[in-house]
Amino acid sequence: MQLDSLRIQNFRMLEDFSVKKLGRLNLIVGKNNSGKSTVLEALRVYAGNAAPILMKQIAEERGEYKHAKADETPLASFFTGRKLFYKFEDAKTFYINIGTLSSTQSMLHLEFCLFILESNLGGYDQKRVIPRQELLDMLTSSKETKTLDEMQYGFIVRKGNIEHIFSLQDYIKAEPLVVSFLGFIFSNFPTINCNYVPTQLIPHKDLISLWKTIDGTAREDQFIDALKMIEPRIVGVTDVEGVFEIRLEGEEERVPLKSLGEGMSRIFQLALHAFNAKGGFLLIDEFENGLHYSVQEKIWSWLFDLCASEQRDIQLFATTHSWDCIKSFSTVAEKKQNIEATLFRMGRSVKRDENGKIIAVEFNKESLHNLVEDDMELR
Repeated sequence: MQLDSLRIQNFRMLEDFSVKKLGRLNLIVGKNNSGKSTVLEALRVYAGNAAPILMKQIAEERGEYKHAKADETPLASFFTGRKLFYKFEDAKTFYINIGTLSSTQSMLHLEFCLFILESNLGGYDQKRVIPRQELLDMLTSSKETKTLDEMQYGFIVRKGNIEHIFSLQDYIKAEPLVVSFLGFIFSNFPTINCNYVPTQLIPHKDLISLWKTIDGTAREDQFIDALKMIEPRIVGVTDVEGVFEIRLEGEEERVPLKSLGEGMSRIFQLALHAFNAKGGFLLIDEFENGLHYSVQEKIWSWLFDLCASEQRDIQLFATTHSWDCIKSFSTVAEKKQNIEATLFRMGRSVKRDENGKIIAVEFNKESLHNLVEDDMELR
């Protein structure tokens, strides 16, 4: 699935953020704390349908996750303002929307709610969300104290015509057994294959499952060709007792991957994720990390061709702080006229009525060419 546009509402610092036109490859630029990585997070949540185990993982990555009481749940940090309502007196709706500008049907909706369990004819409890007006009526009626005592906190997750209600504990615990139990529910949602490359180097154990999809297949030769962009002498890769070892042409001894430098480790994990992102999203945070400016144009050219190939069909989103990265991306975009590419810069609006909210300024290929030719500052 390829997004033609993007809208994010009430997700972290992105109160109401939109990009009118996306391409096959999309480069996101902006100052620190402008929301670049937050866009990647929102895309991960969208692709994963806000599943408990995913939300827990993202919260842990930011140091937000705690085994704690309801009013300390890290899920509050996903909402703009970093708070949810825990007092019945505050009946404000707290929700997140992530999707496209062109279709409300594809929008992922995550909403904090209050619900009660009700038994149906089959004897199974069903969750019934308490609408706002009903909640307000309860608060003003002395007859509804029993229902108030029975209410629980939860989340509505909706995408298209599919909707499920989960308790807050499903998200707070998010243990393997809970994830297994909820798996059949989330299988009803339309899922998107999503591969995320963080800024730091990924531990070996997290790369093994990706490597197993390539090792011994026809794609292994293509993977080796990608590594040759950094080290042309590479002829093979082997996983030996928890360490990736590289075979170099003309050398008998294999060498550990990490001994070949940060650039090799970066392209190794980037290529692994790229070859596993078929039909989905490839998200790269701070593209330039570990990559010398002299190889970036070559890597962008490879990614343009890979993402647009019928066999891969990938939509890429990457962030950067580097002017060299912007120039190499723009140069390749100009050469690959048949592949749609977009760059957008994130920053705070200077309009008085927008109160400094985060917005996007979009650049197409023509405007990018002019900026690079004039060597204008874009970061």
